[in-house]
Formats: sequence, C-alpha cells, structure tokens
Amino acid sequence: MRERLAQLWEELGRRPELPTYLGGWMASLAWISVVGGTIGDSSFTGLMVGLTSFGYGVSFWLRGFRGTPEWPVLERDVVHRSHLLRFLFYILVVFPGLLSWHPFAALIPGEATGAAEWMMGVAFMWGMALYSFGLVTDGLVAFGAVVGVAMFGLTASGNVNPEVGVGFLIFLLGTVLMLSNMTLAHHAGRRRGAPAAAEAGRWLGDQVIVAGLIVSVTAALSIVGAVALQRMSPSGLVAGLALSSRLGGVPSVSGYAGFADRMVLGTGEAGGMMPVFQAQVTDSYGVLYRRRVYDRYTGHSWEGMLHGEPVVVVSPGQTDVPVRWNQRWAADNEGGKRVYQQIHFIAPGDLAAAPMVTRLRLPSSATTWPLYLDRYGDALLSFQAGATVDVESWVPRPDKAAVRQAQPVDPRQWTALLHVPVTSRASVEPVAAALSAGKTNLYDVALAIENYLETQFTYDQAAKVPRRSADAMEYYFEHKRGACDLIATAMVLLARSSGIPARVAVGYNKGTRQDDGSWLVTRADAHAWAELYFDGFGWLDFNPAVPSATAGAGLGVGQTLYERALQLDRQSLEILLFLAALAWLTVYAVRELRRSRPWFEPTPAGRVAAAYHRAQRLLGTRGLARLRSETPQEHLGRVQGVAAGAAWLSALTMLARAYELVRYDLAQPTEELAGGAETAGRALRRGLRRYRRR
Repeated sequence: MRERLAQLWEELGRRPELPTYLGGWMASLAWISVVGGTIGDSSFTGLMVGLTSFGYGVSFWLRGFRGTPEWPVLERDVVHRSHLLRFLFYILVVFPGLLSWHPFAALIPGEATGAAEWMMGVAFMWGMALYSFGLVTDGLVAFGAVVGVAMFGLTASGNVNPEVGVGFLIFLLGTVLMLSNMTLAHHAGRRRGAPAAAEAGRWLGDQVIVAGLIVSVTAALSIVGAVALQRMSPSGLVAGLALSSRLGGVPSVSGYAGFADRMVLGTGEAGGMMPVFQAQVTDSYGVLYRRRVYDRYTGHSWEGMLHGEPVVVVSPGQTDVPVRWNQRWAADNEGGKRVYQQIHFIAPGDLAAAPMVTRLRLPSSATTWPLYLDRYGDALLSFQAGATVDVESWVPRPDKAAVRQAQPVDPRQWTALLHVPVTSRASVEPVAAALSAGKTNLYDVALAIENYLETQFTYDQAAKVPRRSADAMEYYFEHKRGACDLIATAMVLLARSSGIPARVAVGYNKGTRQDDGSWLVTRADAHAWAELYFDGFGWLDFNPAVPSATAGAGLGVGQTLYERALQLDRQSLEILLFLAALAWLTVYAVRELRRSRPWFEPTPAGRVAAAYHRAQRLLGTRGLARLRSETPQEHLGRVQGVAAGAAWLSALTMLARAYELVRYDLAQPTEELAGGAETAGRALRRGLRRYRRR
C-alpha cells in the first residue's frame, strides 16, 4: 500500500496541471456550497458537491491520457460526446431519484428547487455537475470561475449573511491558484517546467502561498479602501444613503443584526466586535436600545412597514427637538420612567435608543433634516462617526400588580398583532394553551411563556433554520436551539396565541461597562426581543434569558462526545483552523528559507566560503554584488573602481584572496586563514554601514 501511494505521488509530480484542477475544484465547490446553503436543501447540495468533485477527478484522470494511443478514442467517445459518462450518471443517480429513493430524490426538479427565485442557481448547479466530467483543457477548467462569479452575484443579491463573504474568499483563493498555475505553466512550458516527483509538494505549496498572499493583500486593501472612503466621504453621505434605504429605497434582506426591511430567521448571524456607539445612561438597568420593530411574520422572516412621513421638520439652527407624538403616547400610559442617554457614535450608524424617544438634542450637522418616525415611534435618523446626540426616553416600568389588572384587548382592533400563520399553529397553539391553563390574567400568561423558554430551550448562535422547513417555529420547537431572533419569535407567537398583542423589536443590548461609567456597544451586542402590549401600560419588553449551549461544563446526561463536538463554538473552530494554517505556513516558509540558503561545512574552508558569501549579500544591498560572469579578482577590481578610497576595501581584498585560495585549492586551509576571513568579514560589515550607494 505504501509503495502504491509513493507511486501515485510520483505520478502526480509529473502533472503540472494539478494546482489548476485543485484551484478550479475549490472555486466550484465554494459557489455551489453558498448557493446550496441559500436554497437550504442540504441533501441536494451534498449530492451536487459529490458529483462535481467526482467529475473533476474523472477529468483530471482523463487528461492524463493526452498523448497516449488511447486518447483519440477517449476524446471522441467520452470527452466530446460524453455519452458513456452521462448514461452512467442518469442510470446510477437520476433513475433512483425517479423511484423516490433517498437521497437521490433530492436531485429531481420540483423536489430540490427551493424558493422560486433560486431556480437559476439550481439549474447552474446541475449544469456544473455535468460540465465537470469533461474538463480536459485549462480553458474549460477556467470557465467554471465565470459561472461562479455569476452565481455569487445572484446569491449576494438576496443573502447578505457572513458565510457568503467567506465562500467568496474561498472562491477567490481557488481562482487565483488556478490562474497563477496556468500562467506559470504557459511561460515555463509544460514539459520543461514539469516538476520532479520529489518536488510535487513544493510546486503545489508555492502555488497555494502565492494565491493566498494575493487574496490576503486584496482583502486587506479593500478593507483599508472602504474605511478610507467612509472617512473621506462628504458629511451626510453615508447617513443619507442609510436613510434612503429605509424610506423605500434599496430593499435588503438580513438577520437580526442587519436592521433591514426584512429580518430572516435562523441565519446564525454574528455581528462581530466592531464598536458602534458609546452611551452614558442615567438608568442602565434593563435598557435595550431599540432600532426598529417588526410586526408581520411570514413563516421564515419578519417584516415591518415604515411610514416615513416627516412628523417634525427640524428648523435651521434648531437642536432641541421634542417628539410630540411619542410624548402624547407616554402620557396615555401608566408606570413609565424617564431615561436620559448621551450617545456618541464611533462608527456611522442609525439612532438606536431606549423606547420611546420623547426628546432629542441633535448635533448642528443634522439640524436641516426632517425628523421621520415610523408608526411605532422610532426615529429614522442616521449619524456620521463622531456625532453625539442626547436622547430622552419614556421607558415602561409599571408595577406588576397593576399590570395584572390590565383588561384583554378587543381582537377586532388588533388583528395584525394577534395573527399567527397557519404554518406555525401546529407548533405554537398546543404549547400556548398549556401555558395559559389556570392563569387568571394575561401578565401571568406572559411570565409563564418567558419561564418556559428560559427552562426548556438553549441559546445557540450556530443553529440555522433549513429553508425547506415549512416554518421556522416548526424547526425551533423541535430542536429547542437557536439565537435571539428565534427566541423572540417564539415569545411573540406564543403571546399572540394567548390573546396578547405582540411584536419583535431589534436593536442592541446595553453593551459593556467602561471605566468611565459609560457603556460600549458593538456589533456583537445586536439583539432581538419581544414586546407585548398591555392596555393602559403600553409595550413591555420581554427578553427571555435562555441559557447558552456552552454555559454548562462537562457532558450532559446522555450526551455523547460526538454531540458535544457538534456544539463547539464555531468561532473557536475558526480560530483553531486559522492557527493550524498559520503554523503550517510558518513551518513551510522556514523550511524553504533554509533550503534557499547555501550550507557550509564547519571546516576552515567552509568558514572562509561562508564569510565570503555573507559579504556578497552585504555588497548586494549597496549594488556591488558579484556578477555570475566575474571571477573574485574581476569583481574586486570593479568594486575598487566604483568605491575608490573606501576604508573597507582592504577587508574585501583580504577576504577575496582567502576565498580564492580555498576555492581553487591554491593553499591548504588553516584555522588562521579562516579566522582572518571572518575578521575581514566583520570589518567589511562595519564599513558598509557608513557607505552610501552612488
């Protein structure tokens, strides 16, 4: 077996197109995985990945027959027409799917199409699987990257989750690896440039490093450029774009950290640690910074209508702006408390504050804007980095005994906020009925729902809802794992089923306490929670404290090591993979550096040669390195002419003479000769420090 593997490695070493195929395969799998993840059909995606990988392997194997007597027959009957491969594909894969055999049934159109807008992606995944069986030239392999760019464009238009960016970087790495190897092979010539079997690892490693460096530099420059453009943009440009997108401009789709017009559930979105704003708050207990509200649930997402009418027009020079509409709302409800916040924006962003905002003190740069409110009283204002705004909010803090006296609402007047989709009722209504049993008031029902979620569910940022499931709640109530968007949705739908108007709010947690008493809020603090309405008291926050999957130590009862491994935090895995890749790159670079430098034996002759070579590297930094066509004496004569009068020329003369003696066997190397050469080398180094290239 070991001899067979060695033989296989030797054969791969004679195939200079190997990095081309590896790069094309990596790029193809990146876009197939991203499109498949967007569709949400794991079976279909897995089969497409497997078939495409098999196709790349077959194409690479077929290309090995080029120039052999068998090639004309293979090219005619297999490569060009592909009759045999396609026949086997349909017999072994598609035919079982027609018989509804698992998992091949996922390949049949109508079973794996996902949402209608992804039909194009499904068709291209099919096409790539068939196309991969005939990639016998560099041009055919490279064409897969063209398809990948189109598919990333299609996917990114409706999926802005982080995995799309990660997939695109992998796609870019594979494409650069493929193209760099094609360019190298073109200039070096395939036969003359083919590496020896023992050099196959170095050949592939060099290509991967070059491709990785190109991708890394490109990504770094793009980030720097984006930050520079953002900071150099005219005042109000970023804020104006953000505001226009919320007033019916560019539609967007994202998870709970995106604050977009539509919030997709179960994306596993993590916001990152980028600071957003820093806040001074008079009462930080339980404060949630609300950005916006969603009221319409569609089964996999929340939507919220924005009534972008200018409730208050801010006059030129006006900084103190009362929000009369919210003030009237606060006056009509009991048990509220005024909370004052001073928010300093570290990065450009939208106003997020404790609800409801009753007064604003705006910076002078914003005094020409009209003040827009949505129908729930949230101010649609965006600010540049460095802006500071003072906010006064009315936060509901009623007495619990008083809330228990709240009367049920008239369902005819709260139709939208009591609606539970048909797809959710089978999962939600039995639980809601059990939790409501025996309760005499709606507030106790809400507390029972909150306690149920806190004791029966687990917070898991990595949990994602498959898009093919009928409803996100069907998945959540079955697996009982998910992030705050699923927790808030469950709280809202259970409350609605119990007759309590409810909605989902998104914004930020209170953040991290700083030494000066302020609170630093980052993208990682993005959060979703539930708001329930009680007549006479307004909208009360319900934020179930669901325990995290990593809160407990050790294995749970009946929990296997495999199940525990699946719960490992994804960020930790990414860090481990990054450290492993960095360690491999370091070892590889050190090994290649040692190989690239000459090695000298620790004998007198070796010490003289080492001193002379070190001197040549030093001279090279001053433009005085020895040419390949020069002897040591010819090089010495040229340097003496260029650097006439330099004090270090005597040291170079002695070193060149010593090197000639040992290089051409003109004298027996001795310890005295080696010591003199090393002394001359040190003197040359000291002299060259003060020498400037002419």
